[in-house]
Amino acid sequence: MPRAFSFGRRRLLAQTPGPIFAAILLCFLSFSITACGGHARAFSRLRKKNAVYGSVVNGSVPVSGARVTLYASGDSGYGSGAVAIGSAIADRSGSYAIPYKAPKMPELFYVVAAGGDTGAGANSAIKMLAVAGESNALSDSVTINEFTTVASEWALRPFIDPTGAIIGAPASNITGLKNSVTALLANLTDPNTGGPGALLRSVADTCGTGSPAKNCGALEQMNSLANILASCVSSASGSSRCATLFADATPYAGSAPADTLAAAAEIARNPEHKVGALFGLQAATRPFTPVSSSPPQSFVVALNFSPHGASLDEPVALAIDALGNVWTANTRGNSASELTASSGYSVGRSFAPAGARILAPTGLAFDRSGNLFIANDGKRDARGSVSELTARSGYSEGLNFSPKDAYMYQPFAIALDNASNVWVVNSESGVTELTAASSYSQGQIFDPEDASLSTPTAIAIDRASNVWVTNYYGQSVSELLAARGYDSGRTFTAKSARFYFPGALALDNSGDIWVANYLGDSVSELTAAGSYAGALNVSPAAAEVHEPASLVLDGASNVWEVNCAGRSVSELPSGCSTSQCAGRKYAPPGSGLASPYALAADASGNLWIANFSGDSITEFVGSAAPVRTPIVPGGPATP
Repeated sequence: MPRAFSFGRRRLLAQTPGPIFAAILLCFLSFSITACGGHARAFSRLRKKNAVYGSVVNGSVPVSGARVTLYASGDSGYGSGAVAIGSAIADRSGSYAIPYKAPKMPELFYVVAAGGDTGAGANSAIKMLAVAGESNALSDSVTINEFTTVASEWALRPFIDPTGAIIGAPASNITGLKNSVTALLANLTDPNTGGPGALLRSVADTCGTGSPAKNCGALEQMNSLANILASCVSSASGSSRCATLFADATPYAGSAPADTLAAAAEIARNPEHKVGALFGLQAATRPFTPVSSSPPQSFVVALNFSPHGASLDEPVALAIDALGNVWTANTRGNSASELTASSGYSVGRSFAPAGARILAPTGLAFDRSGNLFIANDGKRDARGSVSELTARSGYSEGLNFSPKDAYMYQPFAIALDNASNVWVVNSESGVTELTAASSYSQGQIFDPEDASLSTPTAIAIDRASNVWVTNYYGQSVSELLAARGYDSGRTFTAKSARFYFPGALALDNSGDIWVANYLGDSVSELTAAGSYAGALNVSPAAAEVHEPASLVLDGASNVWEVNCAGRSVSELPSGCSTSQCAGRKYAPPGSGLASPYALAADASGNLWIANFSGDSITEFVGSAAPVRTPIVPGGPATP
């Protein structure tokens, strides 16, 4: 398991030993491996001299003459600020060695190979990347090839610039980058071999058989993408294979990429663009196998997790904590589960402390101190309640709240306001508040007549602490006004919104309200301009919205919703309107989507989906714009 990263603010980057020393070091490396047969011995000597070494290959064919540059990632913004530490030229066997002086604080190191010759002639369009790891815990060696390029560009997409070569994150989101790198090296690729990481290696033998494992789809997807790049890498400068790749990878209204790394970056950013044409660029003899026999619907890479320790059992809600750990409520398991970011999400834990009395949980949310609050339906034959799992106990201890003056019956969703008061919607009895000032032992219920609550189903709180809910049978959205003590409200039933059994809702950064119409197969928006009198309804054919059960907005205000009946995820890009909305549908092969019911975005730009009938969690790797977690009142905040 990779070590957890602890990137600090870089403010010292060491001077690199000169090129003569680099050449001597590469010569020493070649001699040590050949004469001594001692990869480990050569490595141990090199480590004392602080060097990153490895090989540049096209599949398994050496890329000679490539210039390999060692970088430390930036911390001044997304896709910016990376610093070149040193470089070397790969020899005839593709081997390289780059010495460096250790930085005072741990840094994320990565290498980029540019140019070179695979035997077909020099090719200036070759450019590939591999992540080496944290500077004080580097991989033994770093192979740079098409597969490491794909794995890195997809996993780190939100942190990479359009050239594909510059990795960086703002100091406020080092956690997001750290988690992406940890998962990249745990799941997707092994920098030592340049092949699949541990998660994908564990399923490789089942791929291409009659009973492929869930994550075979991700491995086949990544192999296909690596083969697409390899078709250009294995050729000479100016080849038709490179020209075709760059033409097919050119984004809508964009410029054509000039090398294979920029092409990979564009495909990662536009995974639905010219999929069939790109898929067809794979050579008859493919260096990376297995691959799918037919083009996928998109080039989204998705993984499926169901670690034994998590005990997932009808997961029905999701929340992400400040460290990027993924939490879900198990409605049949009467528990909460966590997938740990430090393990790359392969390790899970289950929590059901006796004092919390979790019973048929339906929703969960974190406060600013990391305490987890859970809404309990109570199995419809018992009074509902709210459970709290305390962060100070490592979530092994909990409390249960069900004050009489805050009568709860079938609570369905939960949210916290800026004062850490807990709010739940009761499908039969209005909206309940439990006050933080009373340590949640007191509360009250609100059901103002002018709000016209009717089977309230979802809840969100805006920056002014107004409470918004959807009315499933009322075909409307209600607002409870903070300025009037929540004893008064408003109801919105704009005809243009075409509410039809509205369920999930979320706010964007403009204060607009987005609503998923569960039986209407559409998404509605109430616009803040004009006091929510304006509304629209969108259901682009390409998005294939079908029983949307959950809805979130990412840091770029793209709307994502999960289709329970459609077993897919739909994206409505920022700026959607009734007349113009280029929606997209994603159902990656092997993702394990099964009655997908809940959706969340994290600070790494990953999307997470809870599969109700699949007892698993699906990750769309790097598909979204990063979001600060846990969720705070108002629209999504960019970390």
